[in-house]
Amino acid sequence: IMLPSSNLKLDVKRTNPSTIEFVVSRSDPLLTSFDRVILLYLLLLIPLRVYAYTHLEDTLSEPISDVLPLSIERLLLGVPLSIFLVRVFLKLRSIKSESLLVVEGFGVQLCSRTFLGSSKRQFISTDRIEALIINEGITFHTVIFYMAIIVKEKQQMILVFENLRPRLPILEAVYKQAARLVNVEGAQSAS
Repeated sequence: IMLPSSNLKLDVKRTNPSTIEFVVSRSDPLLTSFDRVILLYLLLLIPLRVYAYTHLEDTLSEPISDVLPLSIERLLLGVPLSIFLVRVFLKLRSIKSESLLVVEGFGVQLCSRTFLGSSKRQFISTDRIEALIINEGITFHTVIFYMAIIVKEKQQMILVFENLRPRLPILEAVYKQAARLVNVEGAQSAS
């Protein structure tokens, strides 16, 4: 399922009748158009700088450092390079995909993966699951739907797809199939 106005995609993998995995992933590229513009700027500026220092030094009556002060040169190269590196670093550390693996009679596993490939997993056995719900959170200007697992003897719910926050149609598609396999009394939708 891919929503037209969303950059999230849902893949459903059923390995056998009692096991199903739901993977919500980003479909946006690693480099945005803004990142590409900065990269193009840097790729053009660095060779021009090298050319100016190697070939134009002899033809100018003054040294290049007098024509273009070092502070401006560092600013022209350093600021875009810093912005580019910080943006790429943050993107690589951000969540690329989140999954919910449901094994009937055994439990569920939540997994988050970054663009670098590192992952964080959490397992919840079926006997600890009290309910699987779709709920809504209200902020100052938006309503956010989320799927949560209510765990017995735990104060807080565990959010499914916590970082990517897919829209309601994706959550409903996941809920319909996952609730049957979790088979918990009180599995309900609170939306």
